Amino acid sequence: DYSKTWLLHLGHEPRIAGPTFGADHDHGRLIGQTLWPKDAQIKTIGGPGKQFVNGTRNWPFPSSYRIQALNELVGQWRIEISPAQPSKVDYFLHLFEVGGRHELVNPTPARLLEAEGWLGVAFKGDGDMDIEARFSVSGSPRLNLKYQRGASRFEQTIGPEVQPQEGLAARPKQP
Repeated sequence: DYSKTWLLHLGHEPRIAGPTFGADHDHGRLIGQTLWPKDAQIKTIGGPGKQFVNGTRNWPFPSSYRIQALNELVGQWRIEISPAQPSKVDYFLHLFEVGGRHELVNPTPARLLEAEGWLGVAFKGDGDMDIEARFSVSGSPRLNLKYQRGASRFEQTIGPEVQPQEGLAARPKQP
């Protein structure tokens, strides 16, 4: 009976259409699609006098903060996504796209992938690239990523092991 809610804070009022949501900021746009839970309940909270609502109370913004409470980047709005029925274990899977406000108009068609122990998403990327990302929902955390464009194909599974860090951000030795 433990209900869980996934949150996304936004500076401007979001748009919701079924499982798809989005918001603009300056010249940019974000579009999100909720693939899991299938029965997701999506709602918006925020706006003037409701920016910091939790339960039935709008919590005051501390006056000691250097950022003003009316700054548009201080989460003036948020989206809350919850399963219709809480359960002991809940998963959330979203596909996000970011781009220019005028270039990113419609969400990319996406398909939910379900298999024993996995949840994932399939969609077409730029240049007719087929992309699949699958996430384990049992056992060790894993990501299986596949993409294919024509005869070119890539597939890799990433597990919980820490990848070697040497050479990623080498710093010059100090004299």
